[in-house]
Amino acid sequence: MADSPGLTRIEAVNRILRAWGMARISTLDSSGSWPSLTYGTSDAGEAESILDEVTAEVLTERWDHAMVDLHKTYTADGSGFVDLDEGNENVLKVRGSGDYQAHALSIRSGRLYDNVNNTANFGNGATVTLDVIQNIAFENLDPALKSLAVNRAVEYARNYKMPDELRAAIMARDVSRAEEGVDQIRPDSREQPKVPYPGLGFRPQRSRDG
Repeated sequence: MADSPGLTRIEAVNRILRAWGMARISTLDSSGSWPSLTYGTSDAGEAESILDEVTAEVLTERWDHAMVDLHKTYTADGSGFVDLDEGNENVLKVRGSGDYQAHALSIRSGRLYDNVNNTANFGNGATVTLDVIQNIAFENLDPALKSLAVNRAVEYARNYKMPDELRAAIMARDVSRAEEGVDQIRPDSREQPKVPYPGLGFRPQRSRDG
């Protein structure tokens, strides 16, 4: 089934409920405002929670989608910290851009962190340029990501109702998928580049003097 750009949150939740053999709903079982929603205890509330969880997962898996904010400038506060949770940004993932493109950066306790120098202090008033992925509500996603997120959520929802043994296998797969995304953090520039080595994955590239 092709998704239209107007696919709504409630339509996505109803697809999850359908995977469980549940009746459609006309009202969501959640309260509050994004991203601080409180989900109800009904199947509809559980389905909406799954939708939002999977949406965040889909957003952080890749850098080549339409929801990435490129070359965004942040200014460190008087203590040298770059707070990524100011306002309603709710940043999920970062990478250096511009002058910081070669820096290995991550998020710790809502602040930007320099993984090479092992510090969150960038200096009073320092300006840092980043590419960022924010936790965007499902209904505001690009249509292609909506389709991916709702199909992944339906898959997850089906697995959620499976017997414990099969669910354990599915969870192991999901952990492996999450671990594959961790390597998005740029490696130390001193690390040797790697080149394909048929049959053995990768091996360090040898210098001409080696």
